Amino acid sequence: MASPSTTSEPAITADAPAAAAPLGRFATWRYVFNTANLPAGMTRPDAISKWLVITRAAVFSMTATSGLIGGLLAVGAARLTGEVSVDWGLLILAVVGLVVAHAANNMITTTSTSRAASTPTTTSGRSTPRTRSCRAG
Repeated sequence: MASPSTTSEPAITADAPAAAAPLGRFATWRYVFNTANLPAGMTRPDAISKWLVITRAAVFSMTATSGLIGGLLAVGAARLTGEVSVDWGLLILAVVGLVVAHAANNMITTTSTSRAASTPTTTSGRSTPRTRSCRAG
């Protein structure tokens, strides 16, 4: 017969985590910007929080980085050949345009996904946490 274990390990409890304290408006926006999700327990997000989630603003830095890499390639070409000049104003406009286009694409995708998930004609009828959180409120 095996005897019960007498090791002194801490007991693991399955207590539910305490409800998170409500964040201020700017802290909420920072959280949403960094994670692309609403804070736990938030049931009525404000318009900016919704916009940050729908556009998936957490990945804007990736889009801006790809635009800046393109700008660096243009600078490199100008230094190598001497024939190409870089217009810095147009480079900034192009990077901003990339970010806006990416945001618009994400908004269209999220909107069409949430509409498709809420209609009875969908094949799966499931919605993602992102579309559920954006429809609330």
